[in-house]
Amino acid sequence: MSAIIKTKEGDFKFKSETELENFVFIHLDKLLNLSPISRQYRIGTEICDVLATDNQGKLTIIELKNTEDRYVVQQLTRYYHGLIENKPRLNGIDYRKPVKLIAVAPSFHSHNFVDKIYTTLDFEFFTFDLTVNKVTGDVFFVLTNVNTKERYIEQVPQINQSRVIKSQEPMIAEVKYAEMIDYHMRLSYSAKLGLEPLNPDQLRERSVKYRSKCTKEFKINLELMKNTGIIRKSIIPPLMDDFFERATWRMPVAQAQNLVQLDPDVMKCKIG
Repeated sequence: MSAIIKTKEGDFKFKSETELENFVFIHLDKLLNLSPISRQYRIGTEICDVLATDNQGKLTIIELKNTEDRYVVQQLTRYYHGLIENKPRLNGIDYRKPVKLIAVAPSFHSHNFVDKIYTTLDFEFFTFDLTVNKVTGDVFFVLTNVNTKERYIEQVPQINQSRVIKSQEPMIAEVKYAEMIDYHMRLSYSAKLGLEPLNPDQLRERSVKYRSKCTKEFKINLELMKNTGIIRKSIIPPLMDDFFERATWRMPVAQAQNLVQLDPDVMKCKIG
């Protein structure tokens, strides 16, 4: 599934802010020479898009916008306050060093520049654009530092095969929906369906991998799973030959049919 769409004007844009975030997070080291630490990180009531560090351990907070937003400076300021006040233990961050705040958007409102002038925090604005090579048809992500005019370019894959999980989601990225269903089927219905039960090692491993019920897991990760191409419209995946080889055929006991003939007068009687 492609992460970008073509507009009526013939330009390209990311389908959503999540797709923009996916792309930047994956290519953060090439674009800004930063090491990604976390994404969608919750601190209090705020959720930071991306947290990263440079090679000296300086924290960088990144907010990504797929459209212009006049309040992005205030938003990043709140993230800064929450992180500095709480100082969560995240790998590689040295809170003794100054923090950089980065806003990435296709364009910036004039209010953004006014807010930036009067803040004491270290802000950087980056604009981005999607350009097309007319010869090859390849699409490139062009990131430009608003102050220095430095440009960073990275190709955008036409087919998005990556699956990025929120850093705080207690799941493993390679979980497949069919495997999840198989786990719950074996856990609860192995005897009834003639499936091979889970051994103790499999039970320990998969209980961590699939903590919650399959229905809840399906709803929480529906959008992420759609990007993998393995989601089916049916909740139950198709049964394969190995299932029928292990299955035991069972028929319910036929119900006894004892018929009693009643006279019409009996049906008219009132009980009590």
